[in-house]
Amino acid sequence: QQRATRAPNINELYQPIVTGLSNLATDPCQGASINPADAGKAGTLTNLCQQTGVPTNQIGSVAAPSAGQVNSTSGGNPNLGPEQATTSTIGLVFEPEFAKGLSVTLDYWRIKIDKAVSSATVPQTVSGCYTAALNPGLAYNAFCQAIQRDGLTGGLNNGTGVSTQSSNLGKYDTSGVDLGANYRLMLKDLCAPNWGRV
Repeated sequence: QQRATRAPNINELYQPIVTGLSNLATDPCQGASINPADAGKAGTLTNLCQQTGVPTNQIGSVAAPSAGQVNSTSGGNPNLGPEQATTSTIGLVFEPEFAKGLSVTLDYWRIKIDKAVSSATVPQTVSGCYTAALNPGLAYNAFCQAIQRDGLTGGLNNGTGVSTQSSNLGKYDTSGVDLGANYRLMLKDLCAPNWGRV
């Protein structure tokens, strides 16, 4: 098992920050999706919406995204940390006595990267914050920190909106098996001049 790191590149760190529009059909905090009776109650969607910027007097009145779009801010992030990877490999080589020149290789490998530099989409960020399946307990997590609502209306159509700047929230875990075979013969064994091997 081996460990490796990769520092973020210049583009990931200092790409210009711009604010535009991204598609989002439904805001999890819009309208009757949240209940004033749950205001301030930990573990509720209402409380999480408050933590991400919905004013108490707007609970139950947050408008749906205008024309199915919200503000999104993208670009580099100078606070990025290095990616961390763990790699594992194991291999076998089989060279049977009954087949001179035959070599069969079998290799298993796995690469796991934590804190990968990535840019989540707006739907991924919103789901990562407000969906109980992705955020058990509806805690104020790293995805929620990327959401900045309008201080007056609680909507996502003013200001930063949803930040999709580069972050260390990515993860990769991939593995596989490689099978190879190599068979070397002397040319003379093929009734050719003895000039070497193939």
